[in-house]
Amino acid sequence: MSVIKWENLSNSEIRAEVEAALESTGENKKIRQSIEKNNEIKAWRDQVSALCKQIIEEKGPEEVTPDMLYDNIVFKARELMPPSISNDIIAKLTTFLQEKFEDST
Repeated sequence: MSVIKWENLSNSEIRAEVEAALESTGENKKIRQSIEKNNEIKAWRDQVSALCKQIIEEKGPEEVTPDMLYDNIVFKARELMPPSISNDIIAKLTTFLQEKFEDST
């Protein structure tokens, strides 16, 4: 394994390295599967779905594009995300990154 000089990489390069590591190891799939099993995420999805339906009803289906819908719900959806889910994702990512890249620092 080659040593990565993190200080020489841009944020986008670091993100690409992390995403590649998550993908190649299958860790991203494991994290997603663990989240999918959580009942809090199901309730969150129901809330986001209701927000989407509300916007479509207010503006009319012919006036709403996917980009417009995204722009209208992204911040509210993030606010509604249960902190326990965010904390769980952060903990899993932190553990993975420490294990995967500990000798690359």
